Amino acid sequence: MAEYIEREQAIGVLIKGFAFHGYAGDTAVNIIKDIPSADVKPVVHGRMEIHSTCIRCSACDERFTLMPIPCNYCPNCGARMDGNE
Repeated sequence: MAEYIEREQAIGVLIKGFAFHGYAGDTAVNIIKDIPSADVKPVVHGRMEIHSTCIRCSACDERFTLMPIPCNYCPNCGARMDGNE
């Protein structure tokens, strides 16, 4: 699974490390700046709440009358159905 970092934090750590060892580190900083950014979005968590006439997603409030198979994700908004906040 891919891991994502904040570019400015990585550059800050790199600069501190190079300064500690007495190097400039300009080339390494420029390399990090040239790496293209990833298109990521935050993970949304929720839970399916069972009501008498439907099942409701706590993340998007969508109501479903039929859920043919158990889902780990909301079919409407894509939230993870793990109950975390």
